[in-house]
Amino acid sequence: MRKIVIRSVSRTALIGTLLVLIAGILLGSTAHAGATEQATLTVDGMACPNCERTVEAVLRDSKGVQTADADSASQQARVTFDPTRTSPDALAHAINTQTYYRASTARGDHPAQPPAGNSQDQAGADNTGSGTIALLVTALGIIALAGAGLFLRRAQQPSHRQ
Repeated sequence: MRKIVIRSVSRTALIGTLLVLIAGILLGSTAHAGATEQATLTVDGMACPNCERTVEAVLRDSKGVQTADADSASQQARVTFDPTRTSPDALAHAINTQTYYRASTARGDHPAQPPAGNSQDQAGADNTGSGTIALLVTALGIIALAGAGLFLRRAQQPSHRQ
Protein backbone atom coordinates (compact mmCIF):
# COMPACT_ATOMS: atom_id res chain seq x y z
CA MET A 1 0.00 0.00 0.00
CA ARG A 2 2.86 2.34 0.75
CA LYS A 3 4.26 2.01 -2.79
CA ILE A 4 0.98 3.27 -4.26
CA VAL A 5 1.18 6.42 -2.14
CA ILE A 6 4.82 6.99 -3.14
CA ARG A 7 4.03 6.43 -6.81
CA SER A 8 1.12 8.85 -6.77
CA VAL A 9 3.19 11.48 -4.98
CA SER A 10 6.08 11.12 -7.41
CA ARG A 11 3.75 11.18 -10.42
CA THR A 12 2.19 14.34 -9.05
CA ALA A 13 5.68 15.79 -8.58
CA LEU A 14 6.57 14.76 -12.10
CA ILE A 15 3.50 16.47 -13.56
CA GLY A 16 4.10 19.61 -11.47
CA THR A 17 7.71 19.69 -12.59
CA LEU A 18 6.71 19.39 -16.23
CA LEU A 19 4.33 22.31 -15.78
CA VAL A 20 7.15 24.43 -14.28
CA LEU A 21 9.40 23.46 -17.18
CA ILE A 22 6.75 24.42 -19.74
CA ALA A 23 6.16 27.72 -17.92
CA GLY A 24 9.87 28.50 -18.12
CA ILE A 25 9.95 27.80 -21.83
CA LEU A 26 6.87 29.95 -22.44
CA LEU A 27 8.30 32.74 -20.32
CA GLY A 28 11.47 32.66 -22.40
CA SER A 29 9.61 32.77 -25.70
CA THR A 30 7.45 35.72 -24.67
CA ALA A 31 10.15 37.59 -22.74
CA HIS A 32 10.75 40.03 -25.59
CA ALA A 33 7.20 40.37 -26.87
CA GLY A 34 5.35 43.59 -26.32
CA ALA A 35 6.96 47.01 -26.38
CA THR A 36 7.67 48.66 -29.71
CA GLU A 37 9.04 52.05 -30.65
CA GLN A 38 8.80 54.17 -33.76
CA ALA A 39 11.59 56.20 -35.31
CA THR A 40 12.00 58.41 -38.35
CA LEU A 41 15.30 58.21 -40.21
CA THR A 42 16.53 60.78 -42.72
CA VAL A 43 17.63 58.95 -45.87
CA ASP A 44 19.47 61.12 -48.39
CA GLY A 45 19.61 59.99 -52.01
CA MET A 46 16.19 58.37 -52.46
CA ALA A 47 14.68 59.60 -55.72
CA CYS A 48 12.09 57.05 -56.87
CA PRO A 49 9.78 54.19 -55.81
CA ASN A 50 12.60 51.67 -56.38
CA CYS A 51 14.75 53.59 -53.89
CA GLU A 52 11.91 53.41 -51.37
CA ARG A 53 11.54 49.63 -51.86
CA THR A 54 15.28 49.11 -51.40
CA VAL A 55 15.37 51.03 -48.11
CA GLU A 56 12.21 49.29 -46.88
CA ALA A 57 13.67 45.87 -47.72
CA VAL A 58 16.87 46.58 -45.76
CA LEU A 59 14.87 47.76 -42.77
CA ARG A 60 12.43 44.83 -42.86
CA ASP A 61 15.33 42.37 -43.05
CA SER A 62 16.82 43.83 -39.85
CA LYS A 63 16.15 41.95 -36.62
CA GLY A 64 13.37 43.43 -34.51
CA VAL A 65 11.74 45.52 -37.26
CA GLN A 66 7.98 45.15 -37.56
CA THR A 67 7.09 47.77 -40.17
CA ALA A 68 9.05 50.06 -42.47
CA ASP A 69 7.82 52.79 -44.81
CA ALA A 70 10.16 54.94 -46.91
CA ASP A 71 9.16 58.11 -48.74
CA SER A 72 11.47 59.55 -51.40
CA ALA A 73 9.65 62.91 -51.49
CA SER A 74 10.40 63.66 -47.83
CA GLN A 75 13.69 61.70 -47.81
CA GLN A 76 12.53 59.86 -44.68
CA ALA A 77 11.89 56.31 -43.54
CA ARG A 78 9.51 55.52 -40.69
CA VAL A 79 10.11 52.27 -38.84
CA THR A 80 8.42 50.40 -35.99
CA PHE A 81 10.81 48.14 -34.08
CA ASP A 82 11.46 46.20 -30.89
CA PRO A 83 13.89 48.33 -28.83
CA THR A 84 15.30 45.25 -27.10
CA ARG A 85 16.55 43.92 -30.45
CA THR A 86 17.69 47.01 -32.40
CA SER A 87 17.99 50.79 -32.31
CA PRO A 88 17.56 53.69 -34.75
CA ASP A 89 21.36 54.00 -35.00
CA ALA A 90 21.71 50.31 -35.89
CA LEU A 91 18.97 50.61 -38.53
CA ALA A 92 20.57 53.70 -40.07
CA HIS A 93 23.91 51.86 -40.08
CA ALA A 94 22.25 48.94 -41.93
CA ILE A 95 21.00 51.31 -44.64
CA ASN A 96 24.44 52.95 -44.90
CA THR A 97 26.28 49.65 -45.30
CA GLN A 98 23.80 47.83 -47.54
CA THR A 99 22.74 50.60 -49.94
CA TYR A 100 24.12 53.68 -51.69
CA TYR A 101 21.88 55.95 -49.59
CA ARG A 102 23.02 57.88 -46.50
CA ALA A 103 20.80 57.48 -43.46
CA SER A 104 20.90 59.32 -40.16
CA THR A 105 18.74 59.46 -37.09
CA ALA A 106 16.55 62.47 -36.42
CA ARG A 107 19.02 63.54 -33.72
CA GLY A 108 21.69 64.70 -36.13
CA ASP A 109 22.77 65.41 -39.69
CA HIS A 110 25.67 62.96 -39.74
CA PRO A 111 25.44 59.39 -41.01
CA ALA A 112 24.92 56.88 -38.23
CA GLN A 113 28.00 55.11 -36.93
CA PRO A 114 28.08 51.42 -36.02
CA PRO A 115 26.93 50.73 -32.45
CA ALA A 116 29.76 51.29 -29.98
CA GLY A 117 31.83 48.36 -28.82
CA ASN A 118 30.71 45.91 -31.48
CA SER A 119 31.24 45.76 -35.22
CA GLN A 120 28.00 43.83 -35.67
CA ASP A 121 24.76 45.77 -35.54
CA GLN A 122 22.88 45.97 -32.29
CA ALA A 123 19.99 44.04 -33.80
CA GLY A 124 21.27 40.87 -32.17
CA ALA A 125 21.32 42.32 -28.65
CA ASP A 126 18.87 40.86 -26.17
CA ASN A 127 17.20 42.10 -23.03
CA THR A 128 19.00 39.81 -20.60
CA GLY A 129 16.77 40.45 -17.56
CA SER A 130 13.71 38.47 -18.61
CA GLY A 131 15.82 35.97 -20.51
CA THR A 132 17.77 35.19 -17.33
CA ILE A 133 14.57 34.63 -15.36
CA ALA A 134 13.26 32.27 -18.03
CA LEU A 135 16.57 30.39 -18.04
CA LEU A 136 16.51 30.00 -14.24
CA VAL A 137 12.90 28.76 -14.21
CA THR A 138 13.71 26.27 -16.97
CA ALA A 139 16.85 25.05 -15.16
CA LEU A 140 14.91 24.57 -11.92
CA GLY A 141 12.27 22.64 -13.83
CA ILE A 142 14.89 20.34 -15.35
CA ILE A 143 16.51 19.72 -11.94
CA ALA A 144 13.13 19.00 -10.35
CA LEU A 145 12.20 16.73 -13.26
CA ALA A 146 15.40 14.72 -12.81
CA GLY A 147 14.79 14.46 -9.06
CA ALA A 148 11.20 13.32 -9.56
CA GLY A 149 12.36 10.73 -12.08
CA LEU A 150 14.88 9.28 -9.60
CA PHE A 151 12.24 9.27 -6.87
CA LEU A 152 9.81 7.45 -9.15
CA ARG A 153 12.45 4.90 -10.15
CA ARG A 154 13.21 4.12 -6.48
CA ALA A 155 9.53 3.70 -5.72
CA GLN A 156 9.15 1.17 -8.52
CA GLN A 157 12.06 -1.02 -7.38
CA PRO A 158 10.90 -4.12 -5.50
CA SER A 159 11.64 -4.22 -1.81
CA HIS A 160 13.84 -7.05 -0.58
CA ARG A 161 12.36 -7.00 2.89
CA GLN A 162 10.34 -9.94 4.04
